[in-house]
Amino acid sequence: MRTRTLLVSLALLSMLLLLSACGDTNEPALTPSGDAGFQGNFDASGGSFLLSRIDQPGVVPLRIDLIGSNLKVDPATSTLSIDVEVVNRGRLPLYPQALIWVSQFNPISVSVLNPDIVPPAVGPMDPNFFGFDYSQLLGDDGVLAPGEHSQPHIWIFSDPEMQSFSFFARAEFAPENPTGGISGRVFMDANRDGIPQPDEGPFPGSVVMVTTPSGDHLRAMPDSMGVYRVPAREAGLYELRLDIMLDCIWCITTPNPLQVILSTTPDGSPRSFDHADFGAVLGPCSPPPIPQVVMFGGAPGDLQPQDWYRLLDSRLMGTELRLHVGFSGCSPDHPFQLFAGLPAPDPGLPEIPQTWLRLTHDSHGELCEAWFERDLVYDLQPILDAFGMGPDGSGMIHLTLEDPTGQVVEFELGGWLR
Repeated sequence: MRTRTLLVSLALLSMLLLLSACGDTNEPALTPSGDAGFQGNFDASGGSFLLSRIDQPGVVPLRIDLIGSNLKVDPATSTLSIDVEVVNRGRLPLYPQALIWVSQFNPISVSVLNPDIVPPAVGPMDPNFFGFDYSQLLGDDGVLAPGEHSQPHIWIFSDPEMQSFSFFARAEFAPENPTGGISGRVFMDANRDGIPQPDEGPFPGSVVMVTTPSGDHLRAMPDSMGVYRVPAREAGLYELRLDIMLDCIWCITTPNPLQVILSTTPDGSPRSFDHADFGAVLGPCSPPPIPQVVMFGGAPGDLQPQDWYRLLDSRLMGTELRLHVGFSGCSPDHPFQLFAGLPAPDPGLPEIPQTWLRLTHDSHGELCEAWFERDLVYDLQPILDAFGMGPDGSGMIHLTLEDPTGQVVEFELGGWLR
């Protein structure tokens, strides 16, 4: 074994955000993340490890040094390892997420043995990309100040031919502390209901891919509890997609991709959203969920909550009522429940009994204006049972449903339905 120490400089180049207004000239601002490419070369026979800087024109450089130490070569296992620290040589502090991506190995037989993030089977990343996550290694305060060293992260490579190889790497850091963010949990959805429960642990082998309102792409790696957070520096529509990187069959039980709109605070900063959860379960996706059972209430006006929604389509098939609804909010995970009225205590029922339906919607108090649509399915058999009418064609009930916009739809439930 041989141990070497090396110093490698990486110019992290961050794009300019040029803002202009009538008669005003603004200073250029750094975007939330920057990246740059550099070539890495290692000659196993000589025990050397060299990374060379690549300058990308047209952007403002933000300098980062990678300090490597404790270089070890093991011919018996055809592996080499090196401890790599990140040093902020720029003038601005850096914040997580802090990622180093390596790819495009030459020869292709070389690979990374200990990546924190591995590529999904299908996704926007090059299938040879592997990531080292420094987000938890930026010091006790989670910030890499100018001149500060991160804690070391070991990089381990497999080099079966034990010869010189090269690779391409890309770095992502945040040069400013975000005021808002999107967070959530990637959980093992044991009951497949799409709702995280305290006893449902994290789902392994996942990464959350994020597209910001400006079109930037971010990656969030869930921690050991499945919790992730994405910094937000602007209001608007964010799209989050869960990628699972397991070589097995799995099913995502929540909306994917998930769209979230961040509104602004009175001072113009983006608000945070903390319920961008993703559920998944091992195995194939199950058939459509069992319809929810209609509930009974005293009177339509007594049922709460009744937040706004619009009924877009409705269809009664036997005793199964299928509704297609649209609504606004920050996320599509809003509870809906269907209620119905019980038979009147007066035995003098009309020739065709009738009752009301009311679809309740809880918006969680979200102030966002994103538009979502959902398909809802309800089992109306309890209504027939309550009115003493079975599914054998012996009776019929007239149902009326009114949405918050004043739209009214009517159904005939019972034996005459086809």
